Amino acid sequence: MARPYGAAVQRRVRIERLDPVTADEATCAAYAGLLASARGAVTPIGLPVSKAYVLNRARNYSGNMRNHLWVAYDGDAMVGAIEMSWAEAPDNRDRAWVHHDIPPANVTPELAEALLGAAAAYAAGFGRTILTLEVEVGSALSAWLRDRGGRPGSVDQHNVLRLASVSRADVAALAAATPDGYEAIVVDGPIPDDLLVAYTELTHSMNDAPRDDLTTEDAVFSPERVRLWEDGVARRGHLLWTVIARETATGELAGFNQLVIRTDWPEVVENADTGVSRAHRGHGIGLWIKAVNLLRVLDGLPDAVCVETWNAASNGHMLRVNRRLGFVPEHELESWELVGVPA
Repeated sequence: MARPYGAAVQRRVRIERLDPVTADEATCAAYAGLLASARGAVTPIGLPVSKAYVLNRARNYSGNMRNHLWVAYDGDAMVGAIEMSWAEAPDNRDRAWVHHDIPPANVTPELAEALLGAAAAYAAGFGRTILTLEVEVGSALSAWLRDRGGRPGSVDQHNVLRLASVSRADVAALAAATPDGYEAIVVDGPIPDDLLVAYTELTHSMNDAPRDDLTTEDAVFSPERVRLWEDGVARRGHLLWTVIARETATGELAGFNQLVIRTDWPEVVENADTGVSRAHRGHGIGLWIKAVNLLRVLDGLPDAVCVETWNAASNGHMLRVNRRLGFVPEHELESWELVGVPA
């Protein structure tokens, strides 16, 4: 019988909240180093995560995001951390997203439970009693979650494109293969005001991505939510590159691909979202607009080493698109759900 997480834990570790904006330099440096160690196993092609990026991301979230951090100490040594976030939005108001950051050598049930217990108790005060966690498939944390009554919901692939292996001519040919009746709109930075409402409606296509057995609700997008996301990216000093497909006969927006250029980790470009509306599927739009943006990376970002993206392992269509472009799977993460607060 699964044991409730948090039960009968002898907490020898010390848990503290961390505010990366007000914490002293030494604490922030320790936190950035801890995350670099904890996430090192799942960075693309073994590239060390930039510590500047870690702190920038922790300090600069979108205006509707609530992000909370706790760190664990064994004596004076910082040995683990947990990050919890949620969006102040109409959807998923009973849920928080959690990421354990514990270097493999430090993983123990006691440490995992102490961190999660602190985060879960805090989230419950906001009515968020469903926790969604991602851990490496087959890891010690995966076994720990099952033992505590967690329920696996989906498997995500970390797909990575090594730019040195890419044929520019091949990508250019795909980018030039515009589907009949469509045109590409290339946007650097925020979506123009005259496209914002239509673009917001288009982003709802992301709700069709497989969620498998996860109980998450459809996201409810609004122009304000799009602008808050853009503002968070801008405050981090990152850049948004968006390619939008538009049907020429009707002016309808049909699909989009969005890249995040991380100026504090320029080696790794993030493919954020790619979506095509239901009415316009079956024309090769997803492959085309991804190729258009990828060609821009090849020609305009000399420091970039790879592009990374995450896809549900069950999302056969997007995986086929990514394989055609040269993405290969490097890691797999399981998404788990825990319900309730620790005993």
